[in-house]
Amino acid sequence: MWSPWSECSATCGESIQKRFRYCENSDPKRGVDCKGELMETKPCKVPDCIGTVVLTPIQSWQIAPVAVQ
Repeated sequence: MWSPWSECSATCGESIQKRFRYCENSDPKRGVDCKGELMETKPCKVPDCIGTVVLTPIQSWQIAPVAVQ
């Protein structure tokens, strides 16, 4: 049985999702083990990263003059 897909590893750029398989019939005493991969990955469709945005607090407000025509 496979777990649900994880959330994307990133919100932009290259990103992947993972899911894991759980063995219900595994018995190490008898040498019975899961066959196949225990983890799958797939790419996520997320937007490209455009740049870094840094928000800083405003120190003071200034009114800029506006020319009215």
